[in-house]
This record gives sequence, C-alpha cells and structure tokens, in this order.
Amino acid sequence: MKLLIVDDEYHVIRTVRYLLRMSCPDIEEILEAGSARDAICIIEQEHPEILITDVVMTDVTGLELMKYLNNTDFPIKVIVISGYNNFEYIRETLRGGGVDYLLKPIDADQLAAAVRKAIREWEREDSQKKQTKQHLEMINSMSAICKETLLYRLMTQPLSEKTCQELFGVAPYLKQCRNAITGYYSCRPFLRDQSSISYSLLADRVSALNRFLEEQNMGLCFFGPDDGREVFLFLHHHTSDSLRLLEKEIESAGESLPISLTFGRSRPLAFPLLASQALSQAKDAFFEQDIFSPSAAMTTCSHVQSGETKTEYPDLERELFSALITGNEKLFDDSIQVWIRALFPGPVSPLGHGLAVVDRFRALVESWRRELTGQYPHPHPTPTAPFSYCQFLDEEGLFSLGSFKNAVKMEMFQLSGELTSPTFHPQNDVIYQIAHYIRLNYDKPFSQFACAQLFFINKNYMCRKFKNTFHVSMISYLNQIRIDRAKELLENPGLKIKDVANLVGFEDEKYFSRQFHRTTGMSPNEYRGQTGPSSD
Repeated sequence: MKLLIVDDEYHVIRTVRYLLRMSCPDIEEILEAGSARDAICIIEQEHPEILITDVVMTDVTGLELMKYLNNTDFPIKVIVISGYNNFEYIRETLRGGGVDYLLKPIDADQLAAAVRKAIREWEREDSQKKQTKQHLEMINSMSAICKETLLYRLMTQPLSEKTCQELFGVAPYLKQCRNAITGYYSCRPFLRDQSSISYSLLADRVSALNRFLEEQNMGLCFFGPDDGREVFLFLHHHTSDSLRLLEKEIESAGESLPISLTFGRSRPLAFPLLASQALSQAKDAFFEQDIFSPSAAMTTCSHVQSGETKTEYPDLERELFSALITGNEKLFDDSIQVWIRALFPGPVSPLGHGLAVVDRFRALVESWRRELTGQYPHPHPTPTAPFSYCQFLDEEGLFSLGSFKNAVKMEMFQLSGELTSPTFHPQNDVIYQIAHYIRLNYDKPFSQFACAQLFFINKNYMCRKFKNTFHVSMISYLNQIRIDRAKELLENPGLKIKDVANLVGFEDEKYFSRQFHRTTGMSPNEYRGQTGPSSD
C-alpha cells in the first residue's frame, strides 16, 4: 500500500515519515511532495491509496487538493494536518470525505490511529467495489450466455414466439433488426479434441472477435452451447465497410492460429423469421471451402453444383482389399492411386467431401477387419487409432493427398502383414489369402501364373498346396464360386444368359453353360425355369 505526504515544509514530511515507519508497517511505500501541484503529478503516476496533506501551502491548499480528488476516480483516503485549530478547515475536511484532521505538532499515536482508520476504510470500500464489479460481471455474463443461447435456439430450432420475446427481453435493440447475417465455423475438422493449446488460442480469438463486434455494435461471436467446437457469428448491423473490417479482424486472428479460421457466411436474411435458413446457408458455405487452397476469412455459398462428389466406389474398394490380401506393394500403389483419383478428380474439392472421404476410409478399415476376422483361422487384427481429417493437414492447414495416400498404404500394410505374421496365428498360410483373393475377384479373368506372381509364390507349389488345403483345384474352386453367383443372377429374368456369364467372369457363353451343367446337372435356362420365366 502506498502513502503520499504533501507539505511545503520538509521537516514536517521527515517527521511524518519517521513516525509512520515506527507505527505503520502496512505502508509499503512512502512518497513525498513539496506542493499540491507536485502531489497531483505523483497521484496520476503512482496511484497511492492514502494521502496526508497540509491545509495551508504556498500554491494550492490541501482543501483544494481534496476537491480535485473528489472530481477524479482515484480511490484515495485523505488525512489533513494543520497548525490551525480552525473549525472551517475541519468542516471542509469532513465534507470533502477526509478521514481525520490532525493538529501540529503531530502526535504519534493520533497519526497511527488515523492511518489505520484510513487503511480500514480504503479496504472496506475496495472490497465493496470488487463485489459490485463481480456482481455486474456475473449479471453481464449471464445476460450474454442467455442471449447466445436464445440466438442459438432461433438458429437451430423451429421459430418460437416465446424464444423471440425472451431474446428481445435481454437484447431490446434486436427488435429493430430487420435482417441479419449468420456466420459458422467448426474447429472439429482441424483439432482432435478441446484440450489442446490450439483450442485455447481459438477460444481467446473468439473472445477478441466478440469484443470487436460489440464495440462496433455489429453483433456477437460465440461458441455453440451444445458443441464447444462450433462458433457462430450473428451480425445484426452490417454494411460493406463493417464487413470488410470484420474480415480483417478474422484474418488477423487466423494469422496467430495454427489452424484454419474461415467462416461460412449467409446472405442478409429476415430476422428472426429466417434465422435457421441463414445458419443453413452459413454451414453450406463453410463446408464448401476448398481443401487444397487457402480460403478467405468469410466465404458465401456458391449454390452451384460442382458435379457429383461420391465417396463410395465398390469396385475400387474391392481392388484395395484385394491388394491388401496379396500383400503386393505395387498392387497397393496402383489400387490406391486409382481410388484417390476417383475420389478427388479435380484440383478443387470441398471440405465436406474431404471429411466424408476420411470417414469412408475409416468405415472401410472397420469392414476389412470384420471380414478378416470371419475369413481366417482365429485372426485378431491389432486395432489402430481411428483416422481423423486433421492428421492429413500440412503446415498451411491444407489437405495433403500425399499424407492421405501414405496413411492408407500403411494401414493396408499393417493388416496384410498380420495375416501371415507368426504372432498373428502360426497356422495361417498364404493359401488362405489366395482363396480369399479368388473369392473377391471371381468375376475377373483368372490366370494361375499371374496369381502366383501377385503372391510371390511358385505356381506349381501354389496349385499343389491349394488342392491339399481345400481338396479341390484352383480352377474348380473358382468355377464353383462363379456358378453359385450365377444362380443368384439367374433369378433376375431381365438378365440374358450371356450377361450372366459375363458378370460372373466367363467370357464364353457356351463354356459357361457347360460348366453350369457339369456343376448343377442342368443348363442355365433349365435352372431359370425352376425360378421364373425365361427371357431368352
């Protein structure tokens, strides 16, 4: 606690200082001024809590100094000392809020008592101010939370008159709002969880953006109450100039973040009638941003379909799994390359599609694990951490196809390696993988020599081992799979026999019919006759 002594007689200052050091250990720093003007400079710079001042001084009196303090916000407690036992001085001191009036020569006990009284009063008032401030902050915070929650309801739920009235109750100025702009951002694609330093930095930037919007009387920026990774902008006042200012603020905030910060933005829409539609537009714009190039601070939805963005390609996914079964690295690379080229055919791809691709591969890995568990003797593939979009982002926060390719290949390698690993199961054999490969690719041309090359095995050894394991030759095993599938297809009267043959891998219809008859004892047409009318 600081104390300032003001007197134009230095021996008085020295005496008061000495007495204070002896009796008031709570005073940490004692400042001195030889005039009221010097005292004002010290007060403005040092902000002392207690002032001891003489009444009569050559420039400005102590009473005038008290009047100056009463017109400022400095919370200073004043003790007046004087050589005059003057009733008017005493009355003015008390009227000005002085703690005590002491006569010279100064009594040590009286001075100590006056200072202790000043300290108590200062601490009491400071405590009251802090409580009042905390109370106001709590009220403001609750009001802000209430306002944000009600806005969120208007954006995400059917329009409710009750919600509107409650919102206008805590934010009456919104009654004048005829149209509003909504912004949307989610850090979910860019962060694994909310415990990271990056999330703390984002929270700071969101608070800063909210302060900016409130200072500019533009709107609010807040986290969604249901998901702490969604951020909403609500702009009830917007002009082209104010939007440019906001974009600069967002750009500045984004420069200090290790993750992307791009808001999707709606068009100005009627408020509160179209609040939910505005949020839908903002979300569309957010998930439409390109994952391969930097986006602006705020983007609007183009509403232009950029073509079909599929994430499921069953034939190509089967090629991936077939490559996994073989363990052949070249086959890995070729199948991954074709699959990714189909997923990302152009130089531009929306964020929503990138997220869906990662989700699709995560689902594929899970389906592969389930199939391996069912196909092989006691397989127990080692679980790996689930993929997340953010692990494929480069230093600029853009999606890296190279990183994604590597992750896909590593996952395939791990699953493939576990199929024949002694620790996986000592009885597992490559022949099971070959059989699985045949089942996956029954509808394609088959060559025993090519198959042996894929699995890096001698062709003759492979054929003998296969027959010893499954008690049937590889060709017979393949044909049985094809005939079983052909039976299913023949139940469809719209398919010609030639089409059925081609769909199950037979290039020659007559050869297909002979094999079908050899296996079932009847022709394809005779079999179809048992299930429905013939179309041939």
